[in-house]
Amino acid sequence: MSKKLTLTVSDELHERLKKWRGEINFSRIFQNAVIAHVKKKEAFHIKLEEKKTYQQVWESGDLTSIEGQFELGKELGFVWAKSAAYREIKKFEKFEERWNEQDHEVIRQFYKEVNFLSLLDQFGLIAMELPLDQDEPLTPISNYLDLGFLTGIVEFVREEYSVSEVERPPLNLRAEIYFAKDDNGHQRIFRG
Repeated sequence: MSKKLTLTVSDELHERLKKWRGEINFSRIFQNAVIAHVKKKEAFHIKLEEKKTYQQVWESGDLTSIEGQFELGKELGFVWAKSAAYREIKKFEKFEERWNEQDHEVIRQFYKEVNFLSLLDQFGLIAMELPLDQDEPLTPISNYLDLGFLTGIVEFVREEYSVSEVERPPLNLRAEIYFAKDDNGHQRIFRG
């Protein structure tokens, strides 16, 4: 059973919609948009309730693909945002509005203010030297890990969480870093 809902739009939009009334199912478009938005809000509240540590997120992440690095970065960014002080989060609101445009200048400025490698070091995920007896091949870390981290913060500010598709071009914002397992078998980042 369906319920009727009244929707208010501007006069300008109403005039534009009248032209397409017979060809476009506005009810279906509205339903799909609301369903998508509600799913993001529900996912946000589920993520908000999770009690994962940085190490747990890191260990469960997939660093072998750019998609995996992006998703891992996003998880780390979300965990950081949950525990960050209000004033730390507040300063990122200025980026939220233009984030969807993927404006490279906005991303660069955001990246400078976050200092991602410093945060990874604080989380205990960076080792400054490569292990000498490395048996496994080193996997390069792409800028998608960073971009995912920033996206996690933006989604926290927006109070939504979504499954992302990685289509953005990488930005060369830092020196080469790699991931490998340390002597204790934990995934760590190493500078090249």
